[in-house]
Amino acid sequence: MVEEYRNEIERISKFKIPVSEFWIDTILYEFDFGTNETAMKVLKWVLSILNYQNSVDIENSSLEKYFEIIKNADPKIEKNVVKNVEPLNPISCYFPKHEIQSLKKTQNFSVPRTMIFYMTQNVKINHRILQKLFNCCKYFFAIQPTPICYRLVLGIKEPSKYRRHSLFLNEKDLNFQGLENLYITDIFDIISETPNVYSNVYKRLYKCDAKLGHFRNQILTIPELKFIPDWRKIISRDNYP
Repeated sequence: MVEEYRNEIERISKFKIPVSEFWIDTILYEFDFGTNETAMKVLKWVLSILNYQNSVDIENSSLEKYFEIIKNADPKIEKNVVKNVEPLNPISCYFPKHEIQSLKKTQNFSVPRTMIFYMTQNVKINHRILQKLFNCCKYFFAIQPTPICYRLVLGIKEPSKYRRHSLFLNEKDLNFQGLENLYITDIFDIISETPNVYSNVYKRLYKCDAKLGHFRNQILTIPELKFIPDWRKIISRDNYP
């Protein structure tokens, strides 16, 4: 899906439409959920599309320098094309993890802040509607920062990774910030031999609607079981006293 997203950015850019924000977003995605190597690979690929001829050296140059190059490659759009329209009060809705000042901006959004808050608070227990709101505008996520996770697997032997809407974490990465406020919708697996993995993690999660999964060698208490409404479908008898 990520590759499809990047290919779509490249396709749209041929129509002389500004796409620098999307390029930068997909590069930052690799820094957050990939590796520095994959992020550099994407950065070099984007710069090659923009016909950037010089070598890329992050160690001796700031990342923001290359982001400015990407932004300057956007086609110039004539301002004030639409006239006699009353401007809306801008709502700051760009929500990056990286504190890069050049990326911060506002968006004229017609829905009042109070209504956005009301919408998110009334659907935050429904992951399907919540995901649609997130896809609509990042400001919804700023109000209700609840990442949606189809499947969570803890304790894999391979390096941690994302796969579509699922997260697979190596046991060494259980302090991963992406677990904070996570909403598990379908499957929850723990395949670690360490008996307190679930106990150390579940309080950081937002909600668990998982109906499938398997817990291996976990010692659980009654309050911990109550966090998973359908725990009988996931946890076998050898997992609790």
